[in-house]
Amino acid sequence: MEIKCPKCKKRYDVDDANAGRQILTVCPRCGNQFNYTVPVQNVVIAAPVAAPVAAPVATAIQQPLTTTQPETVTTHYCSNCGNLVEDGKAFCPECGASQQNLPASNNTTTYQDEQVYATQQPAYEPQRLHNRNKTTAGLLAIFLGGLGAHKFYLGQIVWGIVYLVLCWTYIPALVAFIEGIMFFTSSEESFDAKYNYQ
Repeated sequence: MEIKCPKCKKRYDVDDANAGRQILTVCPRCGNQFNYTVPVQNVVIAAPVAAPVAAPVATAIQQPLTTTQPETVTTHYCSNCGNLVEDGKAFCPECGASQQNLPASNNTTTYQDEQVYATQQPAYEPQRLHNRNKTTAGLLAIFLGGLGAHKFYLGQIVWGIVYLVLCWTYIPALVAFIEGIMFFTSSEESFDAKYNYQ
């Protein structure tokens, strides 16, 4: 039997029903739900309905049955690597540093539909741990580099021992001379970022 949507005037077929009976239907074009009374004669009677009382006949337009509430999680920054860590976690998932006895921050991260919305994320600022000088490192590399003096100065103890053990081959002296030139040609910012900051 063919009926017509009262909203968009689309004509479409539905299963035949008994004359005088009301059926609930959904327009496949505009999604309008309305009650349709099967006429005794071929007269179309349609009345809009505010709230449906039964499941719609057409399944082309479906709405979600339930809505999920967003999950709110408070986070803080790891003092070792600066990674975001949820409050209550014992260790940082990135570097494994202990997160106990740290004050909770005001950062709030909301997870909803696999999307992360974060607020109040200050930029991570590395801390200056040493006051090593690139000129000193360059001079040590050129004049005492065969003995690994510049490696000991830069805190690379293992490499310093390797240079010291292999000093009789003159290979560490050649490599250290090249490293000394690289120290002199590098900028203060790049040297500090590599050897003075963490």
